[in-house]
Amino acid sequence: MSAVAVGGSDQVIVAAVRAAFGEIPVFLCGSRAAGTSTPTSDYDLLVAMPRRRIPFALGRLSALAAALSEQLGAPVSVNPLPSDLLRRRPNLLVWKLRREARVLLPEQGFALAPPGAPPLDGQARFSYLMTALLSLLSVADSAGDCRERAVRKALLHVAQLRLWSEGAYPITLEEALEELDDERIAGLASRAQGSRAWFETRSLVVEQLAALQPRRDRLRAVRTNARYAVLAALHGRLRLRAAASLRAIDRSLADLAVELAVTLDGPPTSRWLAKRDLVLAEWPDAHPLAAQ
Repeated sequence: MSAVAVGGSDQVIVAAVRAAFGEIPVFLCGSRAAGTSTPTSDYDLLVAMPRRRIPFALGRLSALAAALSEQLGAPVSVNPLPSDLLRRRPNLLVWKLRREARVLLPEQGFALAPPGAPPLDGQARFSYLMTALLSLLSVADSAGDCRERAVRKALLHVAQLRLWSEGAYPITLEEALEELDDERIAGLASRAQGSRAWFETRSLVVEQLAALQPRRDRLRAVRTNARYAVLAALHGRLRLRAAASLRAIDRSLADLAVELAVTLDGPPTSRWLAKRDLVLAEWPDAHPLAAQ
C-alpha cells in the first residue's frame, strides 16, 4: 500500500464517501483529528445518516473502509452514526465528537453543537474503560509500537475520565499528564515501551472497571440483547439464544474480557487468543457506542 500525504487524505476520504453515500456529514476522529498521529495511525471515521438507512448501509461501509485502507496506506474504520443523536443531549461518543472531531464533509448549513459538559454516568464510564481494555487485549499477541500505542491509549482514557469530572478536557496523554497529579499513571506512561507496561496498565484498567457498580436493569438487558441479535443477524451471525438471556450481552462479554485480561501472565495461548478474538468480534454488535 502507498501512503497518501496528510494534506491529500481528507480529499481522498471526501471523494470516496461522496461516491458511496452522497453529501452526508463525515467526521474524522482520534489521533488523526487531534494532530498526534503517526504515518501508520488508524483513520477513525463516522458518517451520520438516518437510523433507517444504517442496516442497508453496513455492506457499503465495510467496502468503503477496505477501499480507503488501500488508498491511504493505513487502517481505516468507517462507522455509522444515527443523525438524530447529533440533535439530542449527547452521549459520551457524541460529546467527544463535538469537542475533538474534525468535520470533513458537512451538508450545506451543517454545524456541530457546542459540547457542553461531558455525560459521565456509570454507563459512559463503562463504555470508555471497556474501549481501553479491548485495545489492550487486541495487541496482547503483538509487540513494539502496537503495544505502546495501546498502553498510551488506555492510560489516556483512565486519565481523561478523572480529569473530565474535574472540568479539565485534555485531548492527548501529554496534556493529561500535565493536568493530573498521579505518579502511577505518569510512571506507566514513561515506561510505555517496556515489556511490563502492558500488564501494569491492564491491572489499572481492570481496577477502574471493578470500581464501577452497574445496577441490574432487566429492561436494558432486553433492549441490549434484542439489538445485538438484530445487528449480528445483519452481519450474518445468528445469536437468538443471547437475545433471550436475562443478562445484557455486553456485560457478559465484559466479564469475559476482564477474565482474559487478569489471567494472562505471559505469551497468550491459542485458546486464549480464540476467546479474545470472539470478544473483539462480538463487541461492536453487543455494545455499539452510538447506541449508548
